[in-house]
Amino acid sequence: MAERKTNVSALIAVLACPWLLVAGTCVLTAVSALMEEYPGASAGAVSLISTLPGLTMMVASVAAGILAGRFGSYKLWIIATGIVVAVTGSLPSFVTSFYAILVIRALLGFGLGMVFPVTNAIIFELYDGEERTKVLGWHSASQYMGAVVYTMAGGILSRVYWRYAFLIYLAALLPTLIILFFLPRVSRTVSPVAAQIESHHSRTIPSHGIFYLFLEFIGFVFIFPFSLNISVILKESGMGDSVMSGLVLSVNTIAAALAGLFFKQIYIRLRNYTIPLSFFACALGMFVLFISEHLILMFLGSVLCGMGISAFTLGIISTAGGFLGAESIALFSGLMSASSSLGTFCTSWYISVIERLGFTDARTPILGCAILFAAMTIITIFSELHFNNRQNTQFPAKN
Repeated sequence: MAERKTNVSALIAVLACPWLLVAGTCVLTAVSALMEEYPGASAGAVSLISTLPGLTMMVASVAAGILAGRFGSYKLWIIATGIVVAVTGSLPSFVTSFYAILVIRALLGFGLGMVFPVTNAIIFELYDGEERTKVLGWHSASQYMGAVVYTMAGGILSRVYWRYAFLIYLAALLPTLIILFFLPRVSRTVSPVAAQIESHHSRTIPSHGIFYLFLEFIGFVFIFPFSLNISVILKESGMGDSVMSGLVLSVNTIAAALAGLFFKQIYIRLRNYTIPLSFFACALGMFVLFISEHLILMFLGSVLCGMGISAFTLGIISTAGGFLGAESIALFSGLMSASSSLGTFCTSWYISVIERLGFTDARTPILGCAILFAAMTIITIFSELHFNNRQNTQFPAKN
C-alpha cells in the first residue's frame, strides 16, 4: 500500500512538471498594449517579448541535458527551474524599462528550456517499458491542457491591465510545490542494459538519433504555418473571425492532448512506424486545411495536425529510449527541445520564402507543408526499415 501511494505521488509530481512550461502565448494578448506603452520601440523589438525566450530556451535545453543529474539531483534542478520561471516570468509586471523587460524575458527562456530535458530524465529514471510510454503520453497531455488554461488566464488578466498578463507566471509556484512534496529524490542511475549501451556510445548521440533530431526540427518548421495563417484563411474565406480561429486552434490543442493520453496504445500497435504515420496524419491534415471551404473540414484538418504532431514528438522520445542509455537521454531531450524551438523560430522564414516566390495566398504555405510532410512520410518509412535492427530496450521481444 505504501509503495502504491508513493507511485501515485510520484505520478502526480511528474504530471505537474509540464505546468512549469507556462504557455508563451499567455502574453501575446498584451503585445498591442506594449506597443502603445512603448511607442519608441519598433514592432520587431516588441515582438521579441514573445520570441526571445525561445532563443535562450535552445541554449538552456542543451546545457540542462548535459549538466542535470551530474551536479545535483533532477528534483533539485526541476524545483530551481520552477522558481526561475515564476520570478523571471512575473517580473515584467513591475519593471518599467522596455529593455529591462527584454533581458528578463531572455532569462525566462533559460528557465523554460530546462523543463523538457530534466522532466524526461525523471520519467526515464522512474519508469520502464510500457509504463514509461504511458507516462510520457500523459505528461504530454498534461502539457497541452496547461497551455489551454494558461492562455485563457493570460487573456483574461490582460483585459484588466496588460502588465497583469505576466503575473500568470506566478502559477508556476503551484507545480513547484507539488514537485517539492511529492516527487522522490531522483538521481542519475545506470542499469546494466543502459551501461552496456553507454559503453558503446560513450554518452554520444548515434547517427539515427541525429536523424530524429532533424525530424523534430522539420516537423516544427512545417506544423506552425497552420497556427500562423488560420485566422487569415478563415477571414478571407468568410468562415469566421478571430473567435472562430481561436476555436479551431483549441480543437488542435485538445486533439494533441488526446493523442498523448492514448499514446501508449498507439505506440504499442505502431512501434517504429509511429513517426511515419504521424507525418502522414500531418500531411493529410494540412491537405484538408488547404482544400477546405467549410468549417467542418477545418476542424477535421486541425484535429489531424494536432494528433499527428503530438504522436510524432512522443514517438521520437519513446523510440530514442530504446537505443539511448541514462547518460544520453537527458542530452537527447535537451537537443530535441532545442530542435523544436529552432524549427518554430524558422517557420516565419519558410513563409517569407513562399511569399518571395510570388505565392501570397495564405493557403499556399499550407499546401507546401502537406507536400513536405508527405515526403517525410516516405523518407521515414525507409529510415525505419533501415534502423529496425537496433536494440529495443523499451519493449523486449517475448519468447
